[in-house]
Amino acid sequence: MPQISMNSPVGAITIFEFDGQIVALDWGFVDEMETSPVLEEAKKQLNAYFSGQLDTFGTRWYRLPEGRLGRHVQDPQGQNRNL
Repeated sequence: MPQISMNSPVGAITIFEFDGQIVALDWGFVDEMETSPVLEEAKKQLNAYFSGQLDTFGTRWYRLPEGRLGRHVQDPQGQNRNL
């Protein structure tokens, strides 16, 4: 599965792609990265978001079916988040 890591204001994150869509973000870096045009665009958009230049994402992000809950995670600062 193609994946790239990047630094962000909330810590290191890794972006995962499957079948031309962003399917996951996770904390930290991966040892082996395999990029793609979709991942590079997602990284570009995330950097623009964190710099305050973007508030709507245009890359193909996978969306959970309506009514399905995402998973519950804890960010690096220990705050609980729902994905």
